[in-house]
Formats: sequence, C-alpha cells, structure tokens
Amino acid sequence: MLKQNCLIELGDNYLIKHDFYHRFLNPSLRNDVYNINLLKESQFCLSNKKVYIVIEGEKINIRKMTLPKLKSNELYKLIIEELSNSYNNVDKIFFNYIVIRDNGNNLDLAVFYSNEGKIKKIERHILKNTRIEAVYLIQFCFLNYFNRVIIHKDFIFVFIYKAKLYCLLCINKKLLYNNVIQWNEEKIISEVIFEFIESCRINNGVVARNIYISNLGKDVFNDNGLEEHIINNLGFVSEETLIKCIRNNKCKRNNRR
Repeated sequence: MLKQNCLIELGDNYLIKHDFYHRFLNPSLRNDVYNINLLKESQFCLSNKKVYIVIEGEKINIRKMTLPKLKSNELYKLIIEELSNSYNNVDKIFFNYIVIRDNGNNLDLAVFYSNEGKIKKIERHILKNTRIEAVYLIQFCFLNYFNRVIIHKDFIFVFIYKAKLYCLLCINKKLLYNNVIQWNEEKIISEVIFEFIESCRINNGVVARNIYISNLGKDVFNDNGLEEHIINNLGFVSEETLIKCIRNNKCKRNNRR
C-alpha cells in the first residue's frame, strides 16, 4: 500500500485529514478528524510529500483594483504592494485574482484574499520534507465543481457545507460579493437569501433573479417568498465527491505569500 499526497480541510475548530492510497490499482480514501484547539504534535504529524489545504467557514475578502497591464509576475508584485497598504504583514496573506475588464493599458481586477490564521495553527505539525502545494477556498471549490451546469452569467449561489451557509454573488460568472453564516434549521432560507439580495443591491447595485442552490432541502422550492426568482437546484455534493474534485486539481486555488 503506497501512501500518496493528502488534503486537509480547515474549519473554525476542526481539521479533517484526507489520505489517498492505492491498493492494487484501486484508490481508497481515509479520513481522520481532529479538534484544532486540542491538536498535539504527538497525535498529528504531516509527513506527506505535498499537502493541499481547503479553507472553510471564512468570508472571502474582495478588493477591486485597477492596475497597469503588466506581465503576471509584475502584476503579482503590484497586488502585494496594494495589499500592504492595508496590512502590516502581507506575508500572512494568501490571495488570488481575476481580470474583470481589460481596458487596453490598464486591467480592472478583483483580488480575493484572506489571512493565514488557520494555516499557521498546523504549520508546526509539518515536517521539513513536506510542503503546502496549494490553498483552496471552499467557495471556489463549489463554483468550479458546478461551472459547467450553471448557464447564467449573473446569479446568486447558495449552498451549505459543514453547518455553514455560503451566499455568493457572481457577475459574468465571476465572484464579486459573498457572505458566510452559521447555519441551523431554525433559520428560514428565504429570509437569509433576501437579506443577501438586499445586501448585494446596497453594496453592488445588483439584483440577481437567478438563484442556484446546493445541499439544501427541496422545501426551498415551496417557499412563497422566492416565487419571483428562478431557482435551480444543483443537488447534493458529498464530501468525498468534492475532495476528489479538488484532488484532481479541478478547483481554483489561491496563491500563498
């Protein structure tokens, strides 16, 4: 049995380590769950060649920038300089960006960034022969997983994963606004969506009529409060299916400083 690379899900207080194995050419997956606050070096050690990390439960910070049209490495440096104006230590930030508009000499960008607080909690458990290969944000993992079946360019995407509800606003299929809340069955999904729609209108001047949902119950369709919107149920995505998608490098990753 040959041990392969591993993938780690990082939440607010949990860590799930997914190890991939090949046994007689049949891949298998083993999951180990840990409480981050109780994590000890004696019980947890990362000795894999490469580690892939999925950050969960965090709202993505999004900043719009207009920068000169440069080569990717030079543009990367300019983004770091812009972020350093707001953060004293950009070494603790990981980020990615997309081009919203090419104006010829300038580029309009959307920069997605977050701090490394959760990652720092496990770095002391990583041996020298192991390196973090990529960092993923769960919002992009879901968007990329469903990219082929989402037919609208402007839409709201709402999904639940591990007791967190994620609301995303996408314009031209690009994430421009988002929110994350702790989920429980006492909440009314239509109220949550309407609050997010109103927030999108106030902060972005956008009202999206097309709503995509995943990992939500079918009763959403019976909610009279959503009758003016087009709701598309993308179905349920299991943890194992999503992990395999990320492992196959089909979900968008973020750069680390």
